[in-house]
Amino acid sequence: MPEKFATDGLLSKQLNGGDPLFFQKYGWIKAIKNHIDVIKENESTFLYETSTFLSFSENEQLVKNIYLKGKNDRTVHCSSFNESESYVFSASFNLEKLQKLNESIFYYDYRCNYEKFKEYVFLPLTGSIGCNICKQNHNYLHRLLIINATAFLSELAKNHYEFQTAFENAKRDSEWLLMPLDPMADGIGYQSRIPVADFWNVEFYKY
Repeated sequence: MPEKFATDGLLSKQLNGGDPLFFQKYGWIKAIKNHIDVIKENESTFLYETSTFLSFSENEQLVKNIYLKGKNDRTVHCSSFNESESYVFSASFNLEKLQKLNESIFYYDYRCNYEKFKEYVFLPLTGSIGCNICKQNHNYLHRLLIINATAFLSELAKNHYEFQTAFENAKRDSEWLLMPLDPMADGIGYQSRIPVADFWNVEFYKY
């Protein structure tokens, strides 16, 4: 539901009945692999269709020339929000604020900003949008997990053939994975949204 970006932020497929504790049941490695390389098997398909990860690419031209145009290579041009039929979301991080866990995994702490896209919100709703967490805790810092998928999978693919396709897919797409690490209201697992924030932006397109 990318059209909900202004009111809900960026939503992951975990909303499709996903398990907020997927990492305990399936493990991080399996969940990451299946997000990038799904196979025809019930568990794999479930993880893919309810993934908590959002994929981004370092290659802007790949996004706009291949994925935005789709399989039918449709003609596309920039548009206004009201006429838009597709969206391109971009993220930009202050490298000094990235918390490096290893060569491929990082944390990023940030504040939400629901004022950013208020011009795109239907006027009667503008007073009701906002962060469900920060309304209770004004000093809250959101946390994002950032994974360089190519680097992460390259190490696994060296010794395990089953990760080869996922690695090749990630390398082809210069893929990074973003995952919100804000706790669910009951404290069990993580939420399905990256809230509106200054580090990400949106462009509008029409076919």
